[in-house]
Amino acid sequence: MLELTSRDGALDRSERAPFAGVISERLINPGEYVRPDSRVATLVQLDPLRLELSVPEAAVGSCAAGTEVRFRVAAFPGQVFVGRVQYVGASLRPNTRDLLVEAVVPNADQRLRPGMFAVAEVTLEEVLLPAVPGTAIRSDAELATDRVFVVAGGVIEERLVQLGPSLGDRVAIRSGLREGERFVLAQTPDLADGQRVQ
Repeated sequence: MLELTSRDGALDRSERAPFAGVISERLINPGEYVRPDSRVATLVQLDPLRLELSVPEAAVGSCAAGTEVRFRVAAFPGQVFVGRVQYVGASLRPNTRDLLVEAVVPNADQRLRPGMFAVAEVTLEEVLLPAVPGTAIRSDAELATDRVFVVAGGVIEERLVQLGPSLGDRVAIRSGLREGERFVLAQTPDLADGQRVQ
């Protein structure tokens, strides 16, 4: 507990904070006159922290208390922190059509600080998707298309695919490739639709 004490003659006055924390800003100086409604300090709690999220209207139905939130901050690139949704707003904000949600984040080592900006990911649902190595994808930046060459009936078939997230050297395929289908692993310049497989 934080305790602020002032002495006025024989009179002591203490103010106790409702939680343990750290003073982030002191708003008065020693000896300064303080009224009953004066703010004397800003106190912040470092563990746990609350992460405020803005959830778009389309995803509101999938975001509930207990949902895991994974996020990154600029101060620690490459490191992923985890929290859980604890508070869900009662209504959408009318101007932005989004819902405010708060996740609670453990911060025992106190590396994270209040006020940091975070890039967060919330898993709304899990979908199993086929994945291929990046070498199996032919991308055309000019046409904004991605292709995979599938082997079907002894013939190479060119397929337009929609890419999903990547993990390491693997890329998920949202559409255009079914689980179990054979595909060409390495692209060559002469690879074309309709070629027979030797």
